[in-house]
Amino acid sequence: MNNYKRNAIIAGSGFLLAIIFGILSLSLTEVHIQDLDFTLISQNELSIKFGAIATMFMALSVMIISLALYPVLKKKSPALALGYVGLRFMEGFIFIINAVVYLTFISLSKNILDTEFNNSIGHLLLEARDYLGHVALDMVVFSIAALILYYVLYKTKLVPTWLSIWGLIASIIYMIAAYMVLFGFEPLSPAYIAMNIPLALNEAVLGVFLIIKGFNLKGFHSEQK
Repeated sequence: MNNYKRNAIIAGSGFLLAIIFGILSLSLTEVHIQDLDFTLISQNELSIKFGAIATMFMALSVMIISLALYPVLKKKSPALALGYVGLRFMEGFIFIINAVVYLTFISLSKNILDTEFNNSIGHLLLEARDYLGHVALDMVVFSIAALILYYVLYKTKLVPTWLSIWGLIASIIYMIAAYMVLFGFEPLSPAYIAMNIPLALNEAVLGVFLIIKGFNLKGFHSEQK
């Protein structure tokens, strides 16, 4: 197995694992923390802890994706490749912060002596998490990383053109949804989720494609010439 094939399998597996851990994280935590009910949080401590673990594994997955793709992307543009790695590591750090916030909610739920303090700190943490995730991450970090990736894939023909174009369009829709949140659009509403689905599906298809087919090196070397 050559290095390109190995990196394709690692990157493809990373995309699929990031989606799986993301779904696990959301399903295990969001329903328990969205209303900041500390009684509910205390009763579901184990679920939230597992959700925090899933979030940290999601962080690891996106970092692995960038490291696996870097040697390939830098053949086209070292600057864009480095930017992609940096943005995906930043994304991973934001996920780790989210995991810490989840665990902090559990600690606050055990402090029953100062309800007013708990509510103030809890709402502050929840808003900070929402701005980090739905604004900073979705508007800038993840969206731009996705645009970089699909632009380079389109230019190098490492994957089918239709897959790259789908990724570019889906990334723009994803970014628009994030900007709408900044101006009052409800996060995790049906409309918001619908605008996120095209990119999630694209990454799933890309992950499977990379594992099964790998990179189209013929098209890549032709573009290099």
